[in-house]
Amino acid sequence: MEQTPWFSHYDEGVPRTLRPYPERTLLDYIADSARERPDHPALLFKGLRVSYGELERLSDAFAVSLAGLV
Repeated sequence: MEQTPWFSHYDEGVPRTLRPYPERTLLDYIADSARERPDHPALLFKGLRVSYGELERLSDAFAVSLAGLV
């Protein structure tokens, strides 16, 4: 049995791997943006504006909450 049957549904030209995968995570990029421009909007949705600084604070608070569940 084929181990990756979903590949047959990929459009032509879609890679089957993420390589080369970046050395940095999304959190690294958010931290950089929060440091460089904390008040710049990171998310805009239905009138809600979340800055990079606030996004980082919310992300950190969420991580602490998850760690507290262990």
